[in-house]
Amino acid sequence: MDLKLLRKLWFIEYAINTSFFSSQFEVYLGGENLGDFKQLNPIIDAENPFGSNFDTSIVYAPVFGRMLYAGLRFKLLNKKQ
Repeated sequence: MDLKLLRKLWFIEYAINTSFFSSQFEVYLGGENLGDFKQLNPIIDAENPFGSNFDTSIVYAPVFGRMLYAGLRFKLLNKKQ
């Protein structure tokens, strides 16, 4: 199978990694659509939303590109369970 075709057929929608480094701080890294796959023309007849050909039911893949994010969480109260 062609590698370019395989890349288009396979995508990771969501991934996240979280690290704790103290009882009050947490660092996280994550991303969505890590393969940067986008469905071309996901909505048929998008220009005419009230027409008989408008169809949103065939959206099968992400419509946005890759999104990466990172953050830091700070806990104000540390309740023990």
